[in-house]
Amino acid sequence: MKTTVLLDSNIVIDHLNGIDNATDYLESLPVLRVSSATVFEVLVGCTGRRAAQSETAQEFFNICDVIEFSGADAEHAAELFTAAPSKKKILDYFIAGTASTHAFAVATRNPKDFQSVDAFKPYGVE
Repeated sequence: MKTTVLLDSNIVIDHLNGIDNATDYLESLPVLRVSSATVFEVLVGCTGRRAAQSETAQEFFNICDVIEFSGADAEHAAELFTAAPSKKKILDYFIAGTASTHAFAVATRNPKDFQSVDAFKPYGVE
């Protein structure tokens, strides 16, 4: 059985920045699945000198299955935060909470940020 994957923001950002390994990985997935927290995090980053990426990011999210942050996700995120609090990584808790609720693995460049759920690094960055 294949693992169902939730994409961390850094995978999407790598793709938007033209990193071939990220694009190749995304193309290998049958479904592109992101949390609403990832949508927020990526779009917030599309400001200033990166404002031109906003439209491309929106187009990317239009082809994704966006998992809305639910009450159950919030409860799981709060449990994870309580177990290992870090206000610097609050959106990672939202993503991990969503992954936990739906039994998704998290594809990320930073598996250490998601030690409480099944997380893996799908590619290297050169």
